[in-house]
Amino acid sequence: MGYSVKEETVKDWVRGRVSIPLVAIEHMVNMNGGKHLREYKKTIKYVCSSTQETTRIPQRISDDLLYLCGLIAGDGCIPYTFKEKGKHLDYSFDMISGDREFLDNVYDPLLKKVFEINTQKTFFHNRAWISSKSSKPTYRFLTRIMGIPRGKKSKKLRIPKKIKALKSMEAIPFIAGLIDTDIGKHSKGMGGTFRSGKLVDDLIAYFKSVGITAKSSGLHYKDNIYLQYDFRIPKGEIRKLYKLLASKYVPRRRNRLETIIKLAGVA
Repeated sequence: MGYSVKEETVKDWVRGRVSIPLVAIEHMVNMNGGKHLREYKKTIKYVCSSTQETTRIPQRISDDLLYLCGLIAGDGCIPYTFKEKGKHLDYSFDMISGDREFLDNVYDPLLKKVFEINTQKTFFHNRAWISSKSSKPTYRFLTRIMGIPRGKKSKKLRIPKKIKALKSMEAIPFIAGLIDTDIGKHSKGMGGTFRSGKLVDDLIAYFKSVGITAKSSGLHYKDNIYLQYDFRIPKGEIRKLYKLLASKYVPRRRNRLETIIKLAGVA
């Protein structure tokens, strides 16, 4: 099944002591759980955690959800943080940015819009602003349903399978989220360096599917400490990139969008 459940937990579900997690229903549906189970899943709009906080569960993969996943995949952090001497996960996830205005005006409102969760706390740490939220349903939805990796994701990050399964044009908001975090001006075009070679391969394959030529110049040492894979979209392809984004979902970080417009020569 790929989803570990203790016998005592199942008994609690049956007795109605606790609600069955959405991810468990998702796995049962994937195991041919029957038409009635699939229909039941469609009726679920909100779930409640042990803290009694109600969270909205997205019924479909919307553009805003994809963009949010792109942001979290790029500059987010979904750690293995334990409390009570390692017995329970904290289920917190963070968004890290040097731009407090972006967190306040874009990320936080979007998180509330998609999941209808309460305002998260924002604080300054290690020369960056961090928007942090602890929500078990949202944490599990992002990791187990959408496929964003937990823990140190830099080496294992790639485009999640659920997003790869979409039509190329439908995945544009996810790419916009990555552009607003990890893909910026690079050499004469757009790009960046990543510790995950598989992510670079995924990005090159994705852009090829939409008619944009992206490249990699291989491995480079970052600050003479660790290896990173180069990824770039040549300047001659930026006009195509702009048209692609403009057709579906443009980056919401103002300076990043301005950079694309300038490189595309459409200002």
